[in-house]
Amino acid sequence: GVNLQELIERIGEEGDFVSKMRESLVSIGRAVAFMQAVEDQARENKQVKENKARIKILQRDIVSLTDHATFLSGKISFLLDAVLGLISIEQNGIIKIFSVAAVVFLPPTLVASIYGMNFAFMPELQWQFGYPFAILLMIMGLLKAGDHVICSRSVFGSTIKLLQGEFGKFGVETTFVSQTDVAEWKAAMRPTTKLLFAETPTNPLTEVCDIQALADIAHAGGALLAVDNCMCSPALQRPVKFGADIVMHSGTKFLDGQGRVNAGALCGPASLIRGKFFPVMRSAGISLSPFNAWVVAKGMETLSVRVLAQSARTLELAQWLEGHPGVARVYHPGLASHPQHELAMRQQSGHGGAVLSFDVKGGREQAFSVIDATRLCSIAANFGDVRSIITHPSSTTHGRLTEPQRQAAGITQAMIRLGVGLEDVADLKADLARGLDALV
Repeated sequence: GVNLQELIERIGEEGDFVSKMRESLVSIGRAVAFMQAVEDQARENKQVKENKARIKILQRDIVSLTDHATFLSGKISFLLDAVLGLISIEQNGIIKIFSVAAVVFLPPTLVASIYGMNFAFMPELQWQFGYPFAILLMIMGLLKAGDHVICSRSVFGSTIKLLQGEFGKFGVETTFVSQTDVAEWKAAMRPTTKLLFAETPTNPLTEVCDIQALADIAHAGGALLAVDNCMCSPALQRPVKFGADIVMHSGTKFLDGQGRVNAGALCGPASLIRGKFFPVMRSAGISLSPFNAWVVAKGMETLSVRVLAQSARTLELAQWLEGHPGVARVYHPGLASHPQHELAMRQQSGHGGAVLSFDVKGGREQAFSVIDATRLCSIAANFGDVRSIITHPSSTTHGRLTEPQRQAAGITQAMIRLGVGLEDVADLKADLARGLDALV
């Protein structure tokens, strides 16, 4: 009973309803998806809040642990004889500070700026950490019973004891010669001589050896030249430029610059590092702790800025000490009065280094009175710190030598050594004058 027109109209109405239902379903679907997204976001936000809370707790724990580690490191550094490690510069120019549990990377641009190295020119240069065991590692890696070493008699006191006493027991013979007399070095050469070793400038007399001349002597006899560069650091002196085969640094001093860790470095070609030193290191378990490696890496970032500023202060202080009536003699390569001043200025940059020594008028008692009168300087055996450190070499750094050995090295009971920091020079003068003025 429905005509065609009514049917068409009814179908049209149903079509509108279906279309509206479709639109409604689409809207509901969108709403459901939106609600689901809101729920997911809420769940994620809750997780983020929980994670942030956990991170804050971890950050607080990390800060606490770092502070504790820093404190312990500072204390332990005065108790341990050495902390060992290895740094290796790969041929791609990245330094890796290897330790038992961590690897710290330094970019080649930083290394180049610190050490002034051209990696294209010196692609095999590599590094090893471990001081004072750097010396131990070097000797163990290079020498055997029957070999001969020529060493400056002005090197660090413990180095003399190690070469003369400990390695002497294993058949390695050492001849000690004048730091500055090239003829003595040449005359001491033997067919069995494998290594020449010197530190320049020396501690504490700041004697300077002719690196190029010693390198020529060593190479002519088929030996290697090793130079301890801890008094200058790479910021002031690069012995490789003058022919040295191995360069040693103390990370404990200028490389760290804060007196926080014991560390060191051996630098040389890949043939020595990989072929001679690494096998000993791997077998002997010589390594630097992760924290100490990180500390040295951070210290090297400011090496040049610190050392150049400290050296300028040191020269001004040395010039002032030369004119003080309570001082008998001042030792610093930057002074025109220094016997090797011209040689030092050819081999070094800056102002002659950040370590000076001086003899007071008198003896041990007078030296002690000057040291005890200081208030700004720290009394310790280290140097290379941003704080100034004063010490009596005869009773500390060279205390294990006999008095005849100290006299042969030129170290008197009246000598005081000062590692100059970053304090104002006027304050340092006032601190020293307190004790020196009392001697006049």
